[in-house]
Amino acid sequence: MGLKTGYFDSIRNVYAREGAIGFYRGCVPPFFGSVIFRSTQFSVFEAVYTRLQSESGDGVCSEIPGMGGVEYRTILAGLAGGSARSFIECPFEYAKVKRQ
Repeated sequence: MGLKTGYFDSIRNVYAREGAIGFYRGCVPPFFGSVIFRSTQFSVFEAVYTRLQSESGDGVCSEIPGMGGVEYRTILAGLAGGSARSFIECPFEYAKVKRQ
């Protein structure tokens, strides 16, 4: 096949050696990791959002002035969901980067 000299040569070489499936080699572990991280994020968001609705007064469920109908609980639930995802995802990302 020879030396890879550019982007299109690399594409031709991968396709010639492994076929179309070669472009997707190694994508399964990141896919399942992404499923876990995103499901955690949305699960925590929904749990916090629902809990704030049921247990708090009108303060958290009221709209933020000038934000087009966004409620405080949406911001708080998003913060909790993103934090949970970061807490779970960061050790895996750190290990991945250290392996490279």
